[in-house]
Amino acid sequence: MQVDVITLFPEVVTVPLGASIMGRAREKGVLDLRVHDLRKHGMGKYRQVDDAPFGGGLAW
Repeated sequence: MQVDVITLFPEVVTVPLGASIMGRAREKGVLDLRVHDLRKHGMGKYRQVDDAPFGGGLAW
C-alpha cells in the first residue's frame, strides 16, 4: 500500500510512524510511506506557504 503525506512538518509524521505498527509494516515492505515537505514548493525567500487572510472579523 502506498500512502503519500503532504505536510509542513515532515518530522512530525516520519518519527512516530517509524516506531509503531506502521514502522514494522514499512520494514516488511507492506507499506510505502512517502512524506512530502510542502515548504519545498513555497514562494519567496522564506518558502512561504500561507495565503493572505480572507474574511473573518466581527459581523455586527
